Amino acid sequence: MSTAELGTTFSPQQCEYLGFSKDQTRQAFREILFLEPSVIRLCGQWNRLEPQQGRMDFRELDWLINVSLQKGVTVALTVGLKAPRYPEFHIPAWLEQQMTLEPFIGKRAVDTNSKLTDATLSFVQKTVEHVKGAHNITHIQVENEPLAPVTFVGGWFISEGFLRREMAVVQEVKRQDQRTLLTLGALPIPIPISGVDDEQQIIISMELADDIGLDVYNNVSVGTYAAFPLIKKLYVKPLLVYFDNKLARWHRQLEQAGKQTWITESQAEPWEQGGYVHLEKTNYPSSDPEQAQKLAQSLIKTGYSPILLWGSEYWYWHKVNGNTSWWDAMEKFMNDERGK
Repeated sequence: MSTAELGTTFSPQQCEYLGFSKDQTRQAFREILFLEPSVIRLCGQWNRLEPQQGRMDFRELDWLINVSLQKGVTVALTVGLKAPRYPEFHIPAWLEQQMTLEPFIGKRAVDTNSKLTDATLSFVQKTVEHVKGAHNITHIQVENEPLAPVTFVGGWFISEGFLRREMAVVQEVKRQDQRTLLTLGALPIPIPISGVDDEQQIIISMELADDIGLDVYNNVSVGTYAAFPLIKKLYVKPLLVYFDNKLARWHRQLEQAGKQTWITESQAEPWEQGGYVHLEKTNYPSSDPEQAQKLAQSLIKTGYSPILLWGSEYWYWHKVNGNTSWWDAMEKFMNDERGK
């Protein structure tokens, strides 16, 4: 048997960006579950769960949880201000209208507004309370890469102090057997965007959470961050020492501390400049099926598990539009690893 459990992340909002209808999004989820992931991460995006102030709408989330349960798939659910997928901060429109949260260039904790923090804690409490009865939800992920600034909203991040408040709410409300999960944007690239040093992020996360997830990308367009024409064309890759030293060392530290060592995002879709989704081709410099498999294999070799392949909605989009190269490669990879 494979030494690593494999899974993925699924976002209905991402499916909408890709042009899917509600029925097509549901079909996408069903077919992704046919890949037999061990675990699926669902994105508790605030704007979708509380579209009107004080009126929670869990119908979409409940459907995803129930279908996962029917297929025997365990679930990790993200709650908080940040959740996977663009624009990361999924603040409802009704709340944005009550506040002034203008982006600016530079790092800034977004949680300095008491209206925002009070509403966030209420949302987290209601959501975690709602899913207590879903016994296939094994993990509550609090925020998504909370300590790392997001460049496209001017450097917003979650402060350590507010993260501690959120964790306290989740610990109080969650089912006793559910575990907490914190994630770290472990971009192995020489660009000064990490905010809180990643070593410090690991220390803070280990103190606060039962388990830790890392988001690892193997080839990133510098143009995502840079405005200069020549630099925009460059790509950066992690050095082998990143895998042989830092990721391996972190894995040892986390195991010794009794933490599950997740890879919550193992890059398996392109990350290019000039747009949010890149659908014209299947192979880009930042990612292609071969690169995605090599990255996941290196993480399996290092000892991480579970590993969530990032991009299932993207693979499915190409599949239904006539190119199955991503889908076939990921299906074969998951089957091969499951059979080891």
